[in-house]
Amino acid sequence: MAHTHPIGDDHPFPKVHALAQAEGYDPLEIVNVYDGALIRLFSRTPDVCFKLQGDPGSAMDRQRFDYSKHIFLDPDTPEALLATIKTHIAEGTDA
Repeated sequence: MAHTHPIGDDHPFPKVHALAQAEGYDPLEIVNVYDGALIRLFSRTPDVCFKLQGDPGSAMDRQRFDYSKHIFLDPDTPEALLATIKTHIAEGTDA
């Protein structure tokens, strides 16, 4: 089955998460299931789930992240995505 969205190593979220870890940015966590076909980044405080535009929805989104704020990100470089994510997380902790 062909995928219409980036999966595995082609998806930017694993790189974003690795960059966050390298910077010591701890609030960001990753979920990677179905051999990289479904990847989400999330924060517990604030409760935010990040999804790449074009990624398919999943039962996991409803089960695990039902009460989270969902933010859809446009594809970009890992550095730009991490900067956007940090801004959203900081805004959520200021509320």
